[in-house]
Amino acid sequence: MPEPAAGTNVQRESPTETLEREMSKAVRNDCRDAYSRAGLLAIPMLAIDAMNRSGCKW
Repeated sequence: MPEPAAGTNVQRESPTETLEREMSKAVRNDCRDAYSRAGLLAIPMLAIDAMNRSGCKW
């Protein structure tokens, strides 16, 4: 495996962190269904979910 170039700060996720991230994605609702009854009011809610990455998944 090649070494990173000098001056770069490359952080790798530990296997535990990767597992936690992937499990949280699996638990989240699908965005197509999450706010389906909200109509146009779903747009700001979907935008917030997209920014904070803790809401629905795409």
